This record gives sequence, C-alpha cells and structure tokens, in this order.
Amino acid sequence: MEIKSSDFVLLLKNKLRNVILTIVLVNLASIYIAFFIVPVKFTSDVVVAPVFSDDSYSASSSISSLAALGGLSIGSNGSEVPRHLIGLEIMKSKSFFKQIANPVFLRDLHEMDYYSFLSNKNIYKNKKNNNYRFEDSHDKFLRALTVKKNRESGIITISITHQSPLTSQAWLKDIINRINTILRNRDLIENENSINFLKSVISEEKDVEIRKILNELLKEELSNLLLVNKNLEYAFKIIDPPSLPTRKSHPSRLNILIMGFIVSLLVSFIVLLFPKLVLSNKSSFEFK
Repeated sequence: MEIKSSDFVLLLKNKLRNVILTIVLVNLASIYIAFFIVPVKFTSDVVVAPVFSDDSYSASSSISSLAALGGLSIGSNGSEVPRHLIGLEIMKSKSFFKQIANPVFLRDLHEMDYYSFLSNKNIYKNKKNNNYRFEDSHDKFLRALTVKKNRESGIITISITHQSPLTSQAWLKDIINRINTILRNRDLIENENSINFLKSVISEEKDVEIRKILNELLKEELSNLLLVNKNLEYAFKIIDPPSLPTRKSHPSRLNILIMGFIVSLLVSFIVLLFPKLVLSNKSSFEFK
C-alpha cells in the first residue's frame, strides 16, 4: 500500500484543523505537566575527602613485628576495608535508615508538597499517613541520595535531592555527622576492649620479655585511642560543607516541552493517517 505525496497534501488540507488541534492539546498537556504536575526539587551537595588510617596501619605493622620477636601472633590490619568505603555502605544500609527515619523525617520524605520561598517553610500535603512501608521509604531515600567519586583525586561528592532546599541540606549534614560518629564510636569501642584485654593479660603474665612486649602494645593502643578521640571527621573530611541550594535541579522544563512537541507531531501524524489506512484496508484500495 502506497500513499502519494499529492494524496498526503490533500489529506493534510482536509485534516489540518484536527492536526493543529492535536498539536495544541498535546503541547498544552506538556506545559501543564511541566509546571503543575512534576514537583520542583533542589539538590544539596557536600564535597568530602576520604580519611585513611595509614598511620594506624603502619603502627599495627610495627606492633606485629615487635610481637613476633616475643613469639606472639598479632594480625595485621593492612587488609582492612578503608573507613570511607564502609561509611558509604552504611549510608545506604537499612540499619542506618532505621536510625534516621523518625516521624519528622518520614513526613518530609512522603508528605512534602513544595517549598514556599515567600514564607520560607515547607508546605505539606493535606493527607496524613503514618503507615509507610519500610522498604518503600528506604527505596525512596536511596533515589534521593547520590554518591559520585572522582577516580583521579578520590574526592567524593554526596548529594540529596528533595522538594525543599532546607530539608536536603539538613539531611546531608545529619548523614555525614552520623556516619563519622558511627565509625568513630566503633573504633573507640574496639580500642577500649583491646586496652582492657591487654591490661588483664599483663597483670597475669610472669615472663618479663613478654610483659615488655605487651606494654608496648598497650602504649600503641592508648596512642590510637587518643587519635580516635581527637579526630571528629573520622571517615569523611569535609572540603565543601552541605550547600543550601537556591536553584531547582529538577525538572528540566525545557526538556519536557521539547518532548511534548515531538510527541504532538507523532500523535498528529497518527491522527492524520490512521483513518485513511483503516479505510484503505477495508476497501483493499492501493494508493499509487
């Protein structure tokens, strides 16, 4: 079945009104979607540098060598996963989400409508629902979270995207502080347990040489404990603190309008040719 160009022009003249109406309606729909349906969102970014524990690794290596001289076997931490990688995995974990998912957080996550720059506050939807599924909430949080790492420098950019610029900034501050605190507290507990264990072993050990080695181990653990207490930015060292976004990051209304225009052309083309093709098939008529 073929359609001549002359037939197409004639068909276009006869259906011009329908074509124009289709294009206008589809474009009006895309404008409505871009400005009234798709929510405006803001992205807050924080730039951090990973904190490595090279000093403790080298100290642990020297301790292992020292202990070996006395016949003791002390494992090396050289194969440990870097703290910042552990922090990134914790950030995405369900256990961490349970810690931050308080009622206020869940309300901002699910019930947020838009942010009012006039009143400088969040505007929420009228519906109130406290029965949020945990998995759905966690998935929605992960969609708002973005992590990018520069392969050359190792610098990490962590972002939160939300309808409110204040909320995106507040979440990001809280997340970074919590991750640093969690990892720091873990190492504090491990160091304190090691110190208590070494003290108990030293008090019971009779051999002078072994006691000397154990005392050296105890000094190193005490030194590590001081370093852990001193370093508040334990996994992520903040280079550029969480920003307060003033420009929207989503949606790209221009892209929506362009896609709407393309769709309107496709729909109008279908509206133009479909009836003709149906009639042609029914009458088994072939345009030549």
